[in-house]
This record gives sequence, C-alpha cells and structure tokens, in this order.
Amino acid sequence: MSTSHKLVCHKYDKNPSKGKIKLQTITNRKATYKTLATIDFKNWSDKKEIVLSGEPSFEKINQKIKEALLKAQTEKVYGCKIDKLIDYSEKRINSIYSYNTRRSKTNALNKLKEFRREFKKFQDINRDFTRSFYNYMQEHHAAGTAREYFVVIKYFIKEAVDEKVIEVEGDPFKNVTKRIPKTRYQVINDTELKKFLGHTFEDENRNLTQHSFKFMMFAAGMRISDFLHLTWNNFTEIHERMNIRFKMKKTGNIKETKLTLKALESLVPFLRNYNQFDLNTYHYYKKRAEKASNDLRAWRQESSQIDPDGFISVDLLNNYSQNAYIKFQEDSEKHSAKVKVKKDLDAKIETMEQLLPQVQQDVYKYLASSIKSIKTDYSTERVYPFLRGLKGNNLIRETRKRATKNNYFLNEMRKELNIKNPLSNHQARHVFAQRLFEAGANFHDISIELGHKSLAVTENYRKQISSEKSKDVVQIFTQSLDL
Repeated sequence: MSTSHKLVCHKYDKNPSKGKIKLQTITNRKATYKTLATIDFKNWSDKKEIVLSGEPSFEKINQKIKEALLKAQTEKVYGCKIDKLIDYSEKRINSIYSYNTRRSKTNALNKLKEFRREFKKFQDINRDFTRSFYNYMQEHHAAGTAREYFVVIKYFIKEAVDEKVIEVEGDPFKNVTKRIPKTRYQVINDTELKKFLGHTFEDENRNLTQHSFKFMMFAAGMRISDFLHLTWNNFTEIHERMNIRFKMKKTGNIKETKLTLKALESLVPFLRNYNQFDLNTYHYYKKRAEKASNDLRAWRQESSQIDPDGFISVDLLNNYSQNAYIKFQEDSEKHSAKVKVKKDLDAKIETMEQLLPQVQQDVYKYLASSIKSIKTDYSTERVYPFLRGLKGNNLIRETRKRATKNNYFLNEMRKELNIKNPLSNHQARHVFAQRLFEAGANFHDISIELGHKSLAVTENYRKQISSEKSKDVVQIFTQSLDL
C-alpha cells in the first residue's frame, strides 16, 4: 500500500479568481482532499507549493499548510483495521520488559504479518478473519504452537478494542477454535532425579550444567535467565544465612531467597577456580558431615531391628516343660544383651542427632565464607564461568546461547542415563513447585517463592504439574487433628 501527499490549489467554479488550497492524499491510486485555506488563485505557486507574498497573511497560511503536510507525511496511514492492529501490537511489544516474552509475542505478530501479506482480502477483524488466521496457523505449525500464537493475537485484539484503537462488531472469536485440553507437564520423578543428580560427569560443560540445574532447583525454582545473570554481588549474608537477592528478568520484580546447604554445595564447581576457595578444605568438612550422616543412618537401622518385647513372659511358661523353661532362660540372657546394645545405640543416636547439624553447619560456614571473600574481590563478576569478562552485546548474546546450550546438554544427559521424562532448565522450577504442592505447603508461600505476579498463575501451575500424590485441603485438615 503506497501513499503520497501533495499541496494543490483548485479554482472556484463560480469565482475563478479564488482558489482553495487542499492537501491531496493518494492511496492505492485513489485521491482524497482536505481543504486547508482560501486565497486568490494568482497568489499560489504550484511549483513551490507555497502562497506568494501578494496574499495577505501569506506567512500564517504557509505555516499552516506546511504543518498539515508534515503531519500527513509522518502520520501512519492505515489501509484497514488489521494494519492498525499490527501497528498497535508492535508498540505494545516494544514496551515489554522481558526479552523472552517480547520475543515470543514478536514471533506471533510476525505470523500475523505473514498471513496479512498472503491474504489481502481481509480488511475487517471479524469471525471470518480470526477463523482463517487460526486455520492458517494450524496448517503451518503444530497444534500447541498454533494455539499459542492465536492466543497472543487474541490478546492484542482485545487490548486494542479496550483502548479504542479499533472497533469490532460482536465477538470475532466465538466458536472459532475448539477447546483443546491443556497437556500436563511431565515432571521428572524421584528415581530419575536421584539418578541424574547422583551421576558424575567428567565433561566440564555437562558438570556445570548439572550443578546449574541443582542450584536452580534448591534456590526456589530459579529461572535459567536469572541464574545466568547472577553475579557474586547478588549474594548476601543475613543472620549467618546466605541469601541471594536479584531482579527477575521476566517480571522485573526483586526476589530474595534463602540458600540451604544443598544450594551452596551445588556452587562448588563455580567456586573452585578462585583462590579464596580451597577444594581440599571443603572435602575435609564434607567427609566429616557424610560420615556423621552415614553413621546415624546405620545406627537407626540397626536399632530398629532390635525388638525388646519379643519374648514370652515367665507366667505363661508355668504350664510348659523344664526344657522349655531352660530355653527361655537362654533366650532371656540374649535378650538382655540385645537390650543393652539397643540402649547404647539409642545413646549414640541421640548424641549424633545433636552433633550432625553442627558438622553440617561447618560445611555451610566454609562455603559461605568463601563466597563472601570472592564477593569482596569479584563482586561484579558472573557466577557462570563462561560468561566472565564479557560485556555489552557480547554478554547478552552469549547468555542466550548458554541457556540453549544447557538445554542441549541436559537432553544429552537424559539420553545417556535413560531418563524417560524430559529434562530442561525449566524442569528445575517444575520439580521445586511439584514437591511443594505434594507436601501440602502453603499456597501463598509457594506463589511468593516462585515469583508469580498473582495466585492465578500459581493455580495454573498447580493444575499442570501436581500429581495424584498432592494433598487436598481435607487431607491436611484431617492430619492436623489428633482425635
């Protein structure tokens, strides 16, 4: 659609000495006119498109027609409502903070532009247009992608109508699409998760990817976009507990999360290249904690196998033979020995239950002190090694590439370990959320930890990832009462 503008002066039919200055707009070979002023026809220069000095107030008239021409040349001319919608959508997309959200909506808008170029017959936004666009999407994309793009365009149409950018008659979406049930997210199960986290990968890329997944999972389901933008300055210590405080890339909100020992341990591959961290010292504290934990587990198992009440009382043996009574005395002596062993084990268990948290706290304190030392000297440096030293566009480009590479490595590791469920960066977030839902955690607390803007988003999450194990409110209420 080509559009041109020009200033012209037409003579009056009844009075040829007078003329009307008009703004001529030609669109698709059709001309429209807008009257701007009336002058003596002889005072108009058609070549220069100005009013000559012989006309009274010629300067004001020239200023007026010049502004009208400039406005027409800079103002976007729409051929139809669909063009208005496209222009409005572009402005909305440019105002979106998150790069990933902006990119996904841009992809949907590009499909609308592609459809517009191919089917120029549609001028209005009605049911025929929306049905044809949806069918076009289904022909060129998978069902899920087609529906995703259609939902984006549907959102822009509704927003444009609300802001009175365009007007539509009736509901252009009524019965356009059949309701497609949402597929549930496939979340990795406990067996597969333990297999993945327990495996040792020698390759540096895979090792870092594995520990990135682990950190995101234990750091309240952090998104990969937020993790890759972390610097050591995001780590803070509050009341002897390490926290991370960062600005979420998707929403722009500030998020603060407490870090557990598991979360800090997953950062070891990212710490070992710094002089402030000594791997041998860490292994010393780690082995102490592992030995204490293993001993406690073994003692509990051994103690549970000893039954101090597994013998017949003496009163019940009065009706039995002398041999049975002798047998009872022998068993009684063995029983007394086992009771003594159980008491010793219980004493050890009680002592170790008090000692284990202290030993684990030593590991936590060493990791926390190492992070604080690194933060002092390298506060603005990225946590992820491959992104250190990069700036500007190089950093933005490599950050996006790294997120894609991590997904690739996770998929390769999934195949290597024969894990059936999908494995991706975002799966860490799903694992975190699902375990909380299944444990019956407070719904509002889960929403805050996930960084959702509203509880409606969290509810949608729950529907998609909660399994049959999830506790309902009646079950939680029943367990809360001791009746």
